[in-house]
Amino acid sequence: AQNAFEKARTHSDAGQDAIALKILNISLRLYETPEALALKEWIEAWGADSPAGLKARSVLQARNYYEIFDIQCFAPFPIPSLKKKYLTLSRDLHPDKSKARQAEDAFKLLGLAHSTLTDEYQKARYDCKLQGLPPPPKPAGYGEPATSSPAGPSPREQRRRQREEQQQEEPAEDA
Repeated sequence: AQNAFEKARTHSDAGQDAIALKILNISLRLYETPEALALKEWIEAWGADSPAGLKARSVLQARNYYEIFDIQCFAPFPIPSLKKKYLTLSRDLHPDKSKARQAEDAFKLLGLAHSTLTDEYQKARYDCKLQGLPPPPKPAGYGEPATSSPAGPSPREQRRRQREEQQQEEPAEDA
């Protein structure tokens, strides 16, 4: 039973959950140990064929960002519905919540897909990339830092400027 359990653990560590589960069942029939039961529960809850594992795999195997959110390519779509799908998937794939092996990678890809599809310029660039076209020109002001408002700099900016002025006024203490 212990030998079968060790083989199952080796297969599970290698990501071969289906094989590990078969060997674990043999181990459990021979002699039921708490370690074997715990590994079986973990594989059933977080393994490759578990609901969490299947969700992570579907995100990672998507051919493009649109497929992740089940949206038709290049078709207009409402941002609120995309946001709702993103929140649902991100809640299920968040590494703090899901212990599936590929959940962290799927969560990162999900965030990238969401940020790309919700930004008009990034979405246009991505669409051009999918179609094999050259990227569109950047819109005026895209990616530049925001300027202060007509009311003047923010309180945070004012404090930062005051600190800089105070540091310039202090005599140098290099001696």
